[in-house]
Amino acid sequence: ASKMGKTFVDESGNGYDASYSTVWLEEKEPVTDYAYAIAVVGDTQIASMYDVRNGTTIMKDTYKWIADNVESKKIVQVLGLGDITETSMSPVMDDETATERQKEWANAKASITQLDGKVAYSLVRGNHDVIVDFEANFGSYTPYTSQFDGFYEGSILNSYRLFTAGG
Repeated sequence: ASKMGKTFVDESGNGYDASYSTVWLEEKEPVTDYAYAIAVVGDTQIASMYDVRNGTTIMKDTYKWIADNVESKKIVQVLGLGDITETSMSPVMDDETATERQKEWANAKASITQLDGKVAYSLVRGNHDVIVDFEANFGSYTPYTSQFDGFYEGSILNSYRLFTAGG
């Protein structure tokens, strides 16, 4: 049997199709009797960049799926793992890059905030995300900051939330 999984076609037309290997995967029946789930979204910077450059909606679709499936999938928390945007840490900051940087953050915020009022979420600033941009977009955004139980030194860069799930 082939060990190649599904191929995902690059909708931008740039030819960056992706396939995954099933060498390390075993076919299993889906787990359906779980008490709760935590959704993990990591390294969205490439999706953010593609959306801005190519007019795709990868990042928005990802967070929309989570928002739409909170109840059916028993999602109690969404964890963002960092690297929200790509160009925020660009070594070249000409006008075009600065504009793309702003558009990426606008796209990221519009995507992520689809979770507001549906499920709690936390974000981690990655090495691609300048602190000032992260704080400007989420530091005073009350629907985000109000869900935390505390902050170390008053900064969203070091926050925590306590929650109970599944009893």
